[in-house]
Amino acid sequence: MTKKILDAKRILLYGTGETGKLFMNICEKNNKKYETYDDILASKTLGSLQEVREYDPDFIIICSQTQMHTDSIKLKIESLGLTSDLYVPSHELVDYIRMMMDVADKIDYEIFEENDFLVALKNGYLNFGCEYCDSGAFDSWYSYNEIKVDQNDIVIDCGASCAEIHDSTPAYFVRATTNTIYAFEPEPTAYSFLKKEMKDHTNVKVLNYAVGE
Repeated sequence: MTKKILDAKRILLYGTGETGKLFMNICEKNNKKYETYDDILASKTLGSLQEVREYDPDFIIICSQTQMHTDSIKLKIESLGLTSDLYVPSHELVDYIRMMMDVADKIDYEIFEENDFLVALKNGYLNFGCEYCDSGAFDSWYSYNEIKVDQNDIVIDCGASCAEIHDSTPAYFVRATTNTIYAFEPEPTAYSFLKKEMKDHTNVKVLNYAVGE
């Protein structure tokens, strides 16, 4: 698989989150780039999934944290009639536990509900001292209220996505708060679907921007 990637003349990275940033940093060692992470931070227009065909890539790398997202994107790419190989990177390429360890002393435990995640967090989850399973169904990740959202809370949802592709996080937040929900979704196709899905919720502001540092 690695040899195929090295032999490819044009590689397309699909995914603009942390995993995409990781791969983009690697690819900056090459002479040619078609989109940089700086473009994302500058809120430049991102290509939609339907535009993948126009790039005519020799190889597609789906940059995603989870296998579920990767499988969903793979099906949509194949539905476009593309026959390119699909390399699926492991979410373990980004060490999220290590990233959390770096800010462990800044965690405000008061914002978490009393549940097993909070217990694991306090008992050394970040130091690998407590086992915590987070591999449940995708829906349960959001319906399981690890962070409390009260009725008057303002929510900033970075990477809201949409139910048409896999899930819509604003759909969960509107059940908890009547205040404004700012739903950021940079991918044009997902943004379009999300706008339609949230049209009856006046407190949800759907924004076609990426959120960066």
